[in-house]
Amino acid sequence: MNENKLFPFMVKGQIEISNRNNIEELNNVVESGMYIVIPNSDTYGTLLVFQAGVGAAGATVQRYFHPSGLNITRIKN
Repeated sequence: MNENKLFPFMVKGQIEISNRNNIEELNNVVESGMYIVIPNSDTYGTLLVFQAGVGAAGATVQRYFHPSGLNITRIKN
């Protein structure tokens, strides 16, 4: 358990998107954690967000997993 009294892989929340292939709707998710992604009419997916590096060299990493085999990694500075 961490300082927020959460287990490391506890789901932080749910995010609804219009389509599993339209991940632009996930751009504003920058807080580290695991999220359930709910497409409008499809199977749920999972989004992992974490911070890599520190300071000016740091970046937000998003890893999106979907049961259809759609797996996307994005690194945002």
